[in-house]
Amino acid sequence: MTYMLIHSDIYHLLMNITMQLVVAVPLEWYQGNIRPAIVFMAGIVFGTLGTFIFQTETKVIGASAGTYALLLSHCADCFMNRRRKNVIIQISAVCFIIFIDACYVIFHVYNNGNVYPKIGWSAHYSGAVNGFFLGFVIYKGTYAKSEQTTYIKALRGVCGIVWLTLLVTAITMNLLKMNI
Repeated sequence: MTYMLIHSDIYHLLMNITMQLVVAVPLEWYQGNIRPAIVFMAGIVFGTLGTFIFQTETKVIGASAGTYALLLSHCADCFMNRRRKNVIIQISAVCFIIFIDACYVIFHVYNNGNVYPKIGWSAHYSGAVNGFFLGFVIYKGTYAKSEQTTYIKALRGVCGIVWLTLLVTAITMNLLKMNI
């Protein structure tokens, strides 16, 4: 997990710091410090597992997997707190960031052949999937008592089962690749 402290250059470091501030601070306002930190660290773990499965030749550096986990966990936060006034702005900002990043990755892959730096898309996507499902499991919601029915509990349960299944599958696939 120490790979999150190493970056390819100053641009990579500044981009990760900026994105973490933009993405994490709103989550910490609503969810406190611990829940987003758990999502971030789990995203780092999922990023490593995903890279070893899908992009074995890629070296993993940076904190992008954790940042993507925080970014997609905004979807869970917005759903669990859909009565908040700024949910539309929050989800619009998330979509805008995803769009800009997708444009950058496409530009980088087509113009530079994904050579320097080589973008670990599997770490990004693995972190994002982690953030989406884990956010539904651990984020608190503000909804009326009448809404706190079985569908919210079922949603949390299904997301928890999917997240745990993905984790066990990723670990198993990594162990099988290592021939252990």
